[in-house]
Amino acid sequence: MLIILLSENTIIMNAVITKEHKRDRTTLESSIVYVKCPITNIVDEEFFLKHKIFNLNFKCNTWNAVKRYVNKLTITALQPLFPDDTLKFSAKAGCQCGCSPGYKLTHSKVRVGKDIWATVTYNDDILNQVRDELAHFETKLQKEIAEHNE
Repeated sequence: MLIILLSENTIIMNAVITKEHKRDRTTLESSIVYVKCPITNIVDEEFFLKHKIFNLNFKCNTWNAVKRYVNKLTITALQPLFPDDTLKFSAKAGCQCGCSPGYKLTHSKVRVGKDIWATVTYNDDILNQVRDELAHFETKLQKEIAEHNE
């Protein structure tokens, strides 16, 4: 369990490994960390679905920036659980079709070839910060849509 403190008594993020087992697949050079995270839900529901990113007829740079932002926050929360390892998001971490996105864990000597499930939680201050940041991304998205005449 990881608890990061903002001040003496305020927990801002908490990451916990909930399950771990040896991978059944043939690619065992890295491990995969699958994450349950409220920030991902917020971004999916309050940005991706709300703005129907899936209907855009162009590659959306703003959406890519939002994903990088969320992945950076998630990696920051997870990294102390894997201090000697490198975490990198992959849309195709668990499957080549993209149905199992996750974080590839490399350089691990302890967890080579494992599937790991983790849960990350954040306090309300962080979740509100994410919502504020999404408002900035929303402005960028509207400009990008206008540039593409959508």
